[in-house]
Amino acid sequence: RRYRTDLLDPHMRRLKDTFWTDTIVASKKSLLGNTHAQLFTNRKFTIAYPVPSENRAGVALDTFCHDIGIPAQLQGDGGTNMTGRHTEFQQAVRHWKIKWGHSEAH
Repeated sequence: RRYRTDLLDPHMRRLKDTFWTDTIVASKKSLLGNTHAQLFTNRKFTIAYPVPSENRAGVALDTFCHDIGIPAQLQGDGGTNMTGRHTEFQQAVRHWKIKWGHSEAH
């Protein structure tokens, strides 16, 4: 009998660091129509992915996981685009099995 492995993809890199994320709003629309960016950092490394709206943060998280790796833990500022149970972002967090936490925004 064969059992499906619980691993998402054995070729995906798992990062042992805690990463923080936040959404940045641009004052002008980019040439590709993006008005926001999702920022990911662990204090040593920072990357931003442009997104058309703040509700598309889940796409940025998927891209981050494919490009860089899957973080062990992810912290956010508690924005509504990242904390709602049925948001695209939380679906991506559950899909990649990332420990999620949020703190007060400054």
